Amino acid sequence: MATVPQKTVQDAHSDRARQLLSQLAPLADSLSKGVAALAIAMYVCGFLTVSLHHANYGFVGTNPFRPRILAAGAWFMFFTAIPVAVATRYRQRGWISIAASLGFVLLLFYGFSNVLFYLLFDLGSPHSPTPYHRWSYWAWGTGALIAAVLYSLATRSEKVTVTATAVASGAFVLFALGLRLQGYLLMRDFESSDLALWFFGIFMVTVLELKTSPGDYSGDRIKGLGTDLFLIFTVLLVFGRYYYPHIRSSWGGGAPVAVTIYFTKDSAIKPGQSVSAQLVEESDEGFYIVGQRETKAVYVPRSAVALVYFSDSALDSSLLTHEGR
Repeated sequence: MATVPQKTVQDAHSDRARQLLSQLAPLADSLSKGVAALAIAMYVCGFLTVSLHHANYGFVGTNPFRPRILAAGAWFMFFTAIPVAVATRYRQRGWISIAASLGFVLLLFYGFSNVLFYLLFDLGSPHSPTPYHRWSYWAWGTGALIAAVLYSLATRSEKVTVTATAVASGAFVLFALGLRLQGYLLMRDFESSDLALWFFGIFMVTVLELKTSPGDYSGDRIKGLGTDLFLIFTVLLVFGRYYYPHIRSSWGGGAPVAVTIYFTKDSAIKPGQSVSAQLVEESDEGFYIVGQRETKAVYVPRSAVALVYFSDSALDSSLLTHEGR
């Protein structure tokens, strides 16, 4: 019985290894470029988000390499990728079918937002009063959708089913948006339905973009690049000014942290005294704090700070009271 020379077997293995490496080389190159592009996009989005957040308090951050910038970009992409992924499933659907699904999509986003809202968002910052929930209109909206579906099924007509559901969904969405806008204008609150409206708004913009823009990079697509950039900047502006300031700082968000600052005897602000404030940002040089019911930050150099207690009441710590001595 003839045997295969050992050198021939080794050459065969070497050829297979070279073929595998040649096949994986383009994939590795594309993957590295994709990761680099994603990191750059995350940093740019995070830098703009944090800059808008700081501008809301009247100052500009000085350190462009803080980890919070990448965290802000990651949260922006996360909250944007969810509705975009849902919207891609509606590209091939007709407008009537899309309208019939709007109510269910809004309810789906609302249920998902309730989980994320109480996990990630802070309700104790000075810019987010206690939320005033309106469960009734969601219950009415769900009932209207169910009634529309039951009525259309009773008629045993597919056309009536789609039309009735589309009308009910559209009416429910308009009613929910109008009631939420009224509640925000009256209460100035921030609640879980606002996160659902973010998802729904990104979903609608993405669907419109997918349905109206050409699929190739033609002249019309290049002309529409300015519109796309404008939409991206608008979305970033809304996220940086309204949503990012409510994400908990423990998750890398922009929600202020309650602190009690003890000043040195040489401090220009209340020398030898303490003050309860909200910590907006911390740098190597000092702290940016906001007083109660104030909207503009005050910069305090580290040389003027003797102690920082991360609570708005010194009585919470036995180390800072007479009982702890």
